[in-house]
Amino acid sequence: LHVPIVAGVIVTAVGDELLIAHAGRALDTGGIVMVLGGPILFLLGETLFRVRMIGSANAKRLSAIAVLGLLGILAGKLAAIVLVTVVVAVLVGLAIWEYDSDDTPGQKLADPVGADVGRADRGESGSWA
Repeated sequence: LHVPIVAGVIVTAVGDELLIAHAGRALDTGGIVMVLGGPILFLLGETLFRVRMIGSANAKRLSAIAVLGLLGILAGKLAAIVLVTVVVAVLVGLAIWEYDSDDTPGQKLADPVGADVGRADRGESGSWA
């Protein structure tokens, strides 16, 4: 399950190299696959890992995968720098969307003892006090 995550990082690096070489013009099909495929592979790998570990997929990340996939339709008409800027905007938007959500995995997997300690620090009583 780690292979798509690592492959996503590597493919993204190749896409970055292509961006540096051809920033002002549209990328060919291989370049588009690298620029879009790297983040898609990474997010897909992380989603598969999450499903395996906690049994649920992150709908927000699946939405980002869909947006990146649909971006492939327009990608051939965009300069490489514009395409990468849009990809970054999608990923930053995803990060902000996830940060603002209430369903972060850390909250679901919080240690009850640690939660009581945190309440004690704030002057609240826990279930054991």
